[in-house]
Amino acid sequence: MKMPEYEMMRKHVFEQLESNLDYRLYYHGIHHTKNYVLPAVEHLAYLENIKGESLILLLSAAVLHDIGYIEKYENNEIIAASIAEELLPKFTYTSKQIELIKAMIMATALPQTAKTLSEKIICDADLCHFGADNFITISNSLWRELIEFGYNISKDQWNEDTLNFLNTHSYWTDTASIEWNKQKAVNIRRLSEQIKNKL
Repeated sequence: MKMPEYEMMRKHVFEQLESNLDYRLYYHGIHHTKNYVLPAVEHLAYLENIKGESLILLLSAAVLHDIGYIEKYENNEIIAASIAEELLPKFTYTSKQIELIKAMIMATALPQTAKTLSEKIICDADLCHFGADNFITISNSLWRELIEFGYNISKDQWNEDTLNFLNTHSYWTDTASIEWNKQKAVNIRRLSEQIKNKL
């Protein structure tokens, strides 16, 4: 079976993200996909022994998962899936492959709804920053972004909501839990202290 033209597709999508994403996307800018989600997907896929066509489709979904932000801030996953459906045939993806990619993209919408292993991996990768040592900085960038896009939420409320989310969140895969839960626990403590001290 002929493999889809993933490298060409990735290059095209990154050019689109670079050119067309709103500069106010302090969190959801191209860096989120390029520097966090895609490397995290590659890392988890390697540890989960995802190879061949399954790996290409998973990487493709990671590349495309936030392209909907080019058009609209809310409900961007639906837009991303629609863009994927239109774009991917140009890079020799089959209808069946496109449906799998669309399902992976849609799984990342909160609350996440992962069913397959690939969907679980992309969902975990999308929230890999929960287990990053610069979590507080990343979280602050998302709050700034939400303010820019008209959300009325104080910094104190944001921290409280984020802490609640962290405390109720679980990674889908054991691999992600092993990789990131230790630092995630540190981040929960740091955020709790920040709230307590109102820093």
